[in-house]
Amino acid sequence: MPIEHGKVTILVLNSTRMRPHLALTLLLLASANYSDAQTIYSKDGRSLGDRMEFINSCTEAAGAELLHVAGMRMDAAHYCRCMCDELMPQVPYAELDAAITNGSIESLLLDDRYIDKFKECALATAEFDDSLELADLKLDGPAGAMYMKECVSSAMISLGTEEAAMRLLVEQYCTCTLERIQVAGLTWGDLQQLGDMESMAFKDVVAPCLYVFE
Repeated sequence: MPIEHGKVTILVLNSTRMRPHLALTLLLLASANYSDAQTIYSKDGRSLGDRMEFINSCTEAAGAELLHVAGMRMDAAHYCRCMCDELMPQVPYAELDAAITNGSIESLLLDDRYIDKFKECALATAEFDDSLELADLKLDGPAGAMYMKECVSSAMISLGTEEAAMRLLVEQYCTCTLERIQVAGLTWGDLQQLGDMESMAFKDVVAPCLYVFE
């Protein structure tokens, strides 16, 4: 039996309340490999429902969501086509069904198997004004989880190590910076200055968290 479109749409959209990272990464990339298909299929060939019905309801809901985030623009239709054509076909039916039933779509999309595709789509069309208030990105939810995943991953790559002890320190550092971002009242423009040691953003967010490496 097809998975309910509305439930999938709402849960997926709830997970798109972005998250900044030192170079904030965002959601999914669209392509039209399945543009002629009328039905969405899971990785194992199970029907997820009508493609256009999903895209239309998703686009309408995404447009409404974006109205609540001043200073950010994204092509909602492009994003929703990607969800249909690029991401859904990668997920086994049982896994997607369980995530919807358990309310854990966000965790599913943050899984290492899907996160890259999830990030690409919004990056393809998302635009941000320097005045965008980061508080509007709901960093205490999925956006914060994405931030942590990206922060830890990029830091470990920069350090050139997979050492468990170092990962624990990096996780502490990223948790600290996320907490600082949440209370610092930063804008998107401020976020771009985190790498500048002379900037207020660096002094307010990064500097207070470096103690974990001492």
